[in-house]
Amino acid sequence: TAGPAGGGVGPHTATPAAGRHISDFLPLGGKCLLNDPVDGFDPATIKVLEVNPRDDDGNVVSDYDAALVQAVATVEAEVDGAFYVLHAALSKTGLLMPSQQAVEGLQQTFQGRMLVVFDACQLRTSDDELGYWLAQGAMVLVTGSKFFGGPGFCGAVLCPPTVVDELAQNTQVPSGLAGDLCRPDIPKSMTALRAALTQDELNAGLLLRWLCALTELEAFRAHKEQYLPQVAHWVVGVREAVASHAPYLELSSDEAQQGPGHMGGWNTVIGVRMAAPGMQPLSLNDLKRAHVLLRQDLSAQLPPEATPEEQEQVRRKCFIGQPVWLGAHGVMRIALGAPNTRSWCKADGV
Repeated sequence: TAGPAGGGVGPHTATPAAGRHISDFLPLGGKCLLNDPVDGFDPATIKVLEVNPRDDDGNVVSDYDAALVQAVATVEAEVDGAFYVLHAALSKTGLLMPSQQAVEGLQQTFQGRMLVVFDACQLRTSDDELGYWLAQGAMVLVTGSKFFGGPGFCGAVLCPPTVVDELAQNTQVPSGLAGDLCRPDIPKSMTALRAALTQDELNAGLLLRWLCALTELEAFRAHKEQYLPQVAHWVVGVREAVASHAPYLELSSDEAQQGPGHMGGWNTVIGVRMAAPGMQPLSLNDLKRAHVLLRQDLSAQLPPEATPEEQEQVRRKCFIGQPVWLGAHGVMRIALGAPNTRSWCKADGV
């Protein structure tokens, strides 16, 4: 398994990629041990390659594709005939990695020995980007809980026909998956996978979470021709607002602002470094504390001489993205979502 690291994706991505549990509790209610192998997986046969898209200072590297290709080539030289799962992603900060050209080259080299998984969990990608990865035969991971504002733990996997056929016929299914999935989670076309599962109870919670997300998704897409052009105005406006509060706030300048793979052609996640005057940027722990405080009314904490304007500023509750550590520094994330896009477009008469 090969893919990005260093704050680009979820902190526990490498653990399940190695066939191990990421918690002491199973999704369906049983218990297990964190980092223990999932029954049916042999960790000795799995090697996880994490290729960091950033250098030690937290800056995006210019040769990520080459580093990924070299990492895979090194394994190929050591293990003849290995099967690869390549994790491509739209990262937490909006980086698309690796490039489509690099993925196509690897697929050509390892025909029949590589499965691509595209992590589009935030659903901040354009329709064309999703279509590209599906056309490449990739499994695509999505959630309704990020851009589209649905409840948490609202995930799904889009599977190409080749994967559907494999899961319909291959009976070598790790038995431990029965603690993670129930039969109604799986399409009836995936007969072998369904047969390996043991629980028939409907996952009503997942369906209800998706119902909330799909309501927002459908409302957004019904008028996306009007909403998508407004993304650029939001990005430019937020960046100008952040820049006006220097030196307390600093834009993370290494993220791509534009690109056809992003929703509306723009990266809708803006990384912001925070610092007190004359000090280094805040540590990750400080950023986490600031993230908690932003969600609270702090007016009662001000001294009696505080002005009405100061009281109003700290009374407002702000809900923004969780901080991400990028190596040498961390960033707070300001992210656009479908619900607030629709609300301010409606307010502006768009």
